[in-house]
Amino acid sequence: MEKMWTRPTVLSGYTFRLNSEEGKVYVTINVNDGNPKEVFVHVGKGGSTVNTLTEALGRVISVSLQHGIPPQVIIEQLRGIKVGEIYVQADGGKTTSIPDAIAYALEKVIGDDSRKFTEDMIDAFLEDKVPLSKEI
Repeated sequence: MEKMWTRPTVLSGYTFRLNSEEGKVYVTINVNDGNPKEVFVHVGKGGSTVNTLTEALGRVISVSLQHGIPPQVIIEQLRGIKVGEIYVQADGGKTTSIPDAIAYALEKVIGDDSRKFTEDMIDAFLEDKVPLSKEI
């Protein structure tokens, strides 16, 4: 598979400290031309099962974003995953798990940006009407 995005030497991004069932979770989202391209997730001690799984999830999300998957598709898949409790974030937002917190951070980054994908674009992508390599 051909890589669709080449990482520049320097990227800017956002790091969120969020509450979760495992304590604090740090989600860093790096952007290129206003679009999220990298997601790094750190929870707990290095080498722990939770840390390893969240690192893997961040890598999978990053590869997805770099290959043209709309961030809204990722958000839709992660949002609402629950572990049983509700975690209130510093800005009053609520999340229900680490994956939900990652979706929450992605939502904050894409905000009301004009690059936001429309519902029709997401539906077309999900129905496999838009090739991954096409610029949307």
